[in-house]
Amino acid sequence: MTHRLSRYAVLSALLVFALGGTLPAQTARPASQVVIARGADILTGDPTIDAYNVHTSVFLNVCDTLVVFGEGGRLEPRIAESWKAEDPKTYVFKLRRDVKFHDGTPVTAQDAKFTLDRIIDPKTKSAMDADFAPIIASSEVPDPYTLRINLKVPLVPFVNQMPFVFVISKRAFERMGEKEFGKKPVCSGPYKFTEWVPNDRVVLDAFDGYYRGTTKIQRVIYRTIPEASTRVAALRAGEVDLVEAVPPDQIRTVENAPNLRIERAPSGRILFFLMYAWDGPFKDKRVRQALNYAIDWDAISKAVFGGNARKAPSPILPHVFGYKSVVRYFYDVERAKRMLAEAGYASGFAVTMESPNGRYFRDRELAQAVAGYLQQVGVRVDLRTYEWGEYLRRYRGRQVRLGLFGYLNIFRDFDDIALHFEPDRRGIYWNDATVTRLFREGRSTTDASRRKATYSKLLDVIMEEAPWLFGVEIANIYGVNNRLQWKPIPGTDNYGMYGATVK
Repeated sequence: MTHRLSRYAVLSALLVFALGGTLPAQTARPASQVVIARGADILTGDPTIDAYNVHTSVFLNVCDTLVVFGEGGRLEPRIAESWKAEDPKTYVFKLRRDVKFHDGTPVTAQDAKFTLDRIIDPKTKSAMDADFAPIIASSEVPDPYTLRINLKVPLVPFVNQMPFVFVISKRAFERMGEKEFGKKPVCSGPYKFTEWVPNDRVVLDAFDGYYRGTTKIQRVIYRTIPEASTRVAALRAGEVDLVEAVPPDQIRTVENAPNLRIERAPSGRILFFLMYAWDGPFKDKRVRQALNYAIDWDAISKAVFGGNARKAPSPILPHVFGYKSVVRYFYDVERAKRMLAEAGYASGFAVTMESPNGRYFRDRELAQAVAGYLQQVGVRVDLRTYEWGEYLRRYRGRQVRLGLFGYLNIFRDFDDIALHFEPDRRGIYWNDATVTRLFREGRSTTDASRRKATYSKLLDVIMEEAPWLFGVEIANIYGVNNRLQWKPIPGTDNYGMYGATVK
């Protein structure tokens, strides 16, 4: 018999481990300045070292890419005015001639080549190398405004990866050196990178020479405020204009404030829990499957996220190429206990669960709730939380045994998730020979229907092997001062300030 936890039981699970006044006077700011409060700081100013996660929104302001995802997920030109595939392994980009870096020098194909070369160079230790190094063989510059990229293997959705290659100035990098460039990068976006005080603020100033026209907002400041309640307090006090991840219990407070509003949008990001499958209980897929039956994601979506999330039945969402509907796991405590007993864990087992604190919407609270559910089937959880930088280091060092992460399919193609499951990329917590073979087959097949059929088989294997606790898709909940005219982009939690205005 399945025992269903109520919303209040989920909240009780939160309390097993561990919420919200008089506000200061509104703070005056320059009319053309916007302050944004986020839960985690960037780790570098060099987009060839890391342009993912917390970095993307900053670099969307500071740098430009050859192509971008436009409305509806369609690829649109940016620095590149056109592109084509000469064959399945050769892509050619033609660059605009009117794009300038922040130091006034022209953006050329040599800069784009230099950017790619740094990403795939093992010496760079780029967080992006797993997406590009296994795929790119070399790049060439036939003339100053033509870039030819040669792939090691055919990759049909290759151009989908290029919106995350933020072109940097080769000349400035070589003049400044890697260390100094990482503190004050030179790119070609609508904002110049003015100042970075780690774990405090990033300051950006408008670039008057931006080829698409100068932005209306002259200065953007990102403040790092890990605690969500503190971010909201800063918004209500008028210290900041935009805050990420407003807690559900404070949404009404923001909505009722005369000068504030809530902006919502689907994020496309799944919060899930990875399991280290090479030793211990998680080596047995019956254990991984059992824990997927142990958690009521629908109840968690209501209790932890206030209805601003929904169960993610699989790691592939409907807007992604290759999606298919699956219903594999559902909440069934008795089945979970039975499967654990069959795997030799009738009395459960002990595990350390790890989570970032402040990186994702309600990350710590989600971890607490999941820990509570796991304890109901005999899994004794020791929950530990970390600031984002330390947590990322632990993950990359294979130190996490059960850990919360966020996955956003940034390339909008099934192949994007291969990053997490292929052994020569980041499949360091679980991988499988059949999965690797099917990924390679899917990315090299030009026929769309055949690609979808391959990804259908692939998803079946992933669901059977259950390398993740598949989690929830969260909504983006932003608190915004009404002086800021800005809208979030559906399907992503990345955003820029170009095109926004203040009144």
